[in-house]
Amino acid sequence: MQLSMRKLVQELLKDEFGNILLPKNAISSLNQRLWQEYEAFCKADLSEYDVVYIFCDAFYESLRLHKSRKKGILVVWGILSSGSKVLLSMKPGNKESYEDWLEVFRDLKKRGLNEPVLSVTDGAPGLIQAFE
Repeated sequence: MQLSMRKLVQELLKDEFGNILLPKNAISSLNQRLWQEYEAFCKADLSEYDVVYIFCDAFYESLRLHKSRKKGILVVWGILSSGSKVLLSMKPGNKESYEDWLEVFRDLKKRGLNEPVLSVTDGAPGLIQAFE
């Protein structure tokens, strides 16, 4: 995945003439740092957040340039008692399946998230089943 991620970052860092703005080793370093930050985000302790509501949904992105096949990304936002919002989880998922959402919720619980008062979804059957 990191190789294709490097190509994606490289594509994003081109000027209007198509020239790459950074050398390949700088792009690789940037990619490695972004991946490390994502891994740290996925392990962050959530017990410090006073989450009242969560909003769960998936969006679909092409993970490779110029490809029409899109992958699901399962996203969970938390609304805190203060009214501010925080991104709690962002993980690849298989078309919002029950198993993938259940894994997301188990991970949130393992990372210390307290049970919210309300959970909101768009009605995807796998997500509703995982909520229950």
